[in-house]
Amino acid sequence: MNALNLTRLQRRLIVAITLSAAFLSVLTQFLLITAFPKIMDEFQINSTEVQWLTTSYMLTIAVLIPITA
Repeated sequence: MNALNLTRLQRRLIVAITLSAAFLSVLTQFLLITAFPKIMDEFQINSTEVQWLTTSYMLTIAVLIPITA
């Protein structure tokens, strides 16, 4: 389907889905940040190692999301 042939409802649906996905991404990052102290206690690691864990998580998500689409 050509982008010019999309109805107004379809365009709004695409925008709503995109905004919802962006919100969920930010929410996931926020929840991960609030879990840092628990992660540090549970695995007995310091903040530097938690930061590396977060970086690897974000890189993995950045690679897997386009692949699964």
